[in-house]
Amino acid sequence: MYKRTPQQLALDHAKKREQQRKNELAAASAVLGKMVSSGVSPGLRNPLLTGMGALAGRMSDLLLHREDPWLLRMNGEPLLDAARPHTSLPALIEADDMFQQAEKLCSDLRRLPDAEMWTRSDWGAMSCSPLATRMCADAVQLYEGAIKRKYLPAYAPLAWMMSHADRNQSLSLCDECIAVCDARIATLGARALFAKEAKTDCTALRALIQYEHDIFLLDELEMETPGGRMDEVPAMKAPSIEELHEIAKESMAEGSKYGHALKWLLLMTDRDAKQIDVDKTKKEAEDRGMDLERCRYCFSP
Repeated sequence: MYKRTPQQLALDHAKKREQQRKNELAAASAVLGKMVSSGVSPGLRNPLLTGMGALAGRMSDLLLHREDPWLLRMNGEPLLDAARPHTSLPALIEADDMFQQAEKLCSDLRRLPDAEMWTRSDWGAMSCSPLATRMCADAVQLYEGAIKRKYLPAYAPLAWMMSHADRNQSLSLCDECIAVCDARIATLGARALFAKEAKTDCTALRALIQYEHDIFLLDELEMETPGGRMDEVPAMKAPSIEELHEIAKESMAEGSKYGHALKWLLLMTDRDAKQIDVDKTKKEAEDRGMDLERCRYCFSP
């Protein structure tokens, strides 16, 4: 039986690696070309496009050939894999671009003047303007595209935007996020930086959404039975108040804006809390980019 020599094996490996490198560069060039053509001023477009090979090579080097294992497998699998398109380099670049566009839309929505944000009906009811509704829907679509490409930072903002219109879908997104993050953390350990941050966000957000649900049920109970208690709420979902405070504390320590939002909601429902503390916590959440009053109310599935 014919056996290849070590030299032949090394040559075959080199050829395969060369082809893989060409595939990486072609994939990066295609995505970068698409992004540059649609989002760069005319004066810069030609120089960037003519230098695309070098730019793609640099990006490929940064993402695929550094020694940092968490960068090499930041999506939990090799970034370039024809059998799993969602883990490829172009998918990662596209996902990050989608996420950044969605974040900008939400940021712009927060700054819209009230006259552009809301529409008042003839009988005085307030609703989201067509502009605000469209911006919110576009952001949701972009976040969904990023999640299809397994981009972990997109889970929490999408779950938050869906939490008013479709609470169950929002909780399902949080569960999916936590499960994906746990798998990455189990594989990469301390190097799973993105997974740890995303899990912190989704854990705090899940607790917040569950607690909101229980508050709503408690309000209904108190209307029917004055003096109703939280432990009488049917189908209660949230952890105990002590556990909620612990989740908020831990996630705030990790810098999660959803932890600050959970803390704010806990203070809002605490009759002994001082208003100055409520306002301070709300501001801390908003300063970190949390939209507590606008975007999620404009989304309708």
